[in-house]
Formats: sequence, structure tokens, C-alpha cells
Amino acid sequence: MEFSGVFLFIVGFIIFQFFMMSRSIDLSTDTQILKSVNVDEAAKLIEEGINIIDIRTSGEFSGKKLKNSKNCDYYSRNFKENMKKFDINKKYLIYCQTGSRSKSGLKTMKILGFKEAYELKGGISLWLRNNNSVISPKSKKAKSS
Repeated sequence: MEFSGVFLFIVGFIIFQFFMMSRSIDLSTDTQILKSVNVDEAAKLIEEGINIIDIRTSGEFSGKKLKNSKNCDYYSRNFKENMKKFDINKKYLIYCQTGSRSKSGLKTMKILGFKEAYELKGGISLWLRNNNSVISPKSKKAKSS
């Protein structure tokens, strides 16, 4: 009886996480464009030369990452202050591992007055599952995963 309760909790938790990961957000206003984008939309933004911010930890950032991304650790005590170092008038794509932190990061960017920012829905995990190009820590060259 106890095992089935734990099992049901775990299954429910996994379903909840999947639901949260797949949700898009749009925080746009009359003066700001702030929203979630899927992998294809993110690839198009990257082709257009958007600035990229990886908000994973430095340990995660030392692994596979999007080319030309800058690291700004969401879990850092100084995250908000570090985000203020970026020009709010430029266009940004932010991402994390699964999309949870980047949703929160997008909300921070809204508060800070960023004019145009997008978060990669599903994070780099979904990006990699779609066989998109990343920088590998060993090669430092863009590779398809």
C-alpha cells in the first residue's frame, strides 16, 4: 500500500514537471516583447544574431552550450545585479537546462526593463534532443549532438 502511494506521487510529479516545461509564457507589453519560443523559433533568432544568455550554473555552462552564449548564473546571489550589466535595448535569448529557470529569468528581465527577450522553451535539453548545434567543452567548435 505504501509503495503504490509513493509510485503515484512520483508519476504525478513527473506529469506535473512535463506540463510545466511545456507551458509557454508571454510577458509582452506595449513597450516590451518577452516570451517563450520553441526550438525552431530560437534557431531562427540565433541565425539573425540574437545575444544569448545561458542562466545555468558555471558548472553546467562548462559543458555543452549554445555558441556565443554568455553565462549569468540564475542561482547566484547577484543574479539580478549581473543581469543589469546587459544592455536592456538589445535583443536576448535566454536558456537554462530544462526551461524552468529561464521562465523566471524572463520575469526578472521584464522587471529590469529589457525591451526584447525570449526564453528557450524546454531549455538546452530540448535543443539537444532536436539535434541542434552546440559548443562542446572539448572541441570549442559548434557540433551537432
